[in-house]
Amino acid sequence: MRDEFERVASNLNLHFNVEVQNWSAPDSSAEVDINLEKPVAPIPQSLEDMPRLMDIVTDLWSTGDVVGYLYQLLCDNHGGQRVGFALPVIEEILFLIELKETVNRMEIAK
Repeated sequence: MRDEFERVASNLNLHFNVEVQNWSAPDSSAEVDINLEKPVAPIPQSLEDMPRLMDIVTDLWSTGDVVGYLYQLLCDNHGGQRVGFALPVIEEILFLIELKETVNRMEIAK
């Protein structure tokens, strides 16, 4: 089912800002294509690794539509041209959405 997995993973990246997952972990014996002229930055594994996003989330938490912003981060608006967020970052974004929606419901219930 590898072909189907790869098709779904690529399609997921077209619609959501998520990193394309590999079928299997890299094999240390496999040949690796490394271009030393153009180093690739590591993909952030936490929102804290992205200070600009953290600043926006912090600013919007109490004063604006942070939930809308977080949902916007999850959706891809660049046609799959970006690498996308690593799964731990997606989990953090989803947690923050749930947390803020819970806080909002509690405030309404007061």
